[in-house]
Amino acid sequence: MQLIFIRFDDVFEKTPELEKLCSFFTKKGIPICLGVVPGSVTEECRIYLKGLCKKFPKLIEIDQHGVRHIRNNKGEFDISDEKLVKELKWGKKKMSELFSKDFSEVLTVPWHTHNHSLFFLSKKLGYHAISVNKRNDVNAKIFYAVGNFFRKHELLGHHVHSDTQRKNEIPEICPAIDFQENYNDAGKFKSIAKLKQEFINQHSSQDKYCGFLIHPQYVKGPKRFAIIDKIISSVAEYPDIIFVKMSTVLKEN
Repeated sequence: MQLIFIRFDDVFEKTPELEKLCSFFTKKGIPICLGVVPGSVTEECRIYLKGLCKKFPKLIEIDQHGVRHIRNNKGEFDISDEKLVKELKWGKKKMSELFSKDFSEVLTVPWHTHNHSLFFLSKKLGYHAISVNKRNDVNAKIFYAVGNFFRKHELLGHHVHSDTQRKNEIPEICPAIDFQENYNDAGKFKSIAKLKQEFINQHSSQDKYCGFLIHPQYVKGPKRFAIIDKIISSVAEYPDIIFVKMSTVLKEN
């Protein structure tokens, strides 16, 4: 049985796109993991999300997406250890104040790049897991395999993804399939054929889980929403998958 999770990034405003997506998934009984930006989430959005948690407690997970979503070098967490600890402490405290027990204490990483101390420091600060994108192409798989064989946390300046929790590091829960082709301007969506093939490859890889990544602000217009509908409906037809939250993946892993 393969676990499937749906991760939303950049959640900070109550928008028509966010509402439509949340309605779509909850009506289908599919859990969603909402990555909230603590430094910019509006009160209107917070109230909306708290309402979802109350109405659909088994379907809604509130995660933390970055802290302020400000790009430093390549990503928000490409900063010194000292600054990183300060930011994470503030963000975690803010999420707890905003969402109390509904906050999962799962941290999702903007732009998928970070200081290589992130996995150690976030565990020390009490987060339960980190979700950062991993590449799924052949070269990346070889890179991860080599890095894990030599028990390296990083190699050639890049983080080595591992499905097995390493000593003193926080567990990783990584989405493998992004609906976006790129994030330039309006953000180009991948084709249905490409997304289906990516899932076929991921499903046949025998990984315990597979995550889909959605940025609600880019799901504008019926065509893009139809792509999400088509892919999720196609995945749901597989008899050996189950839709879950990332916190469930953490427990099962």
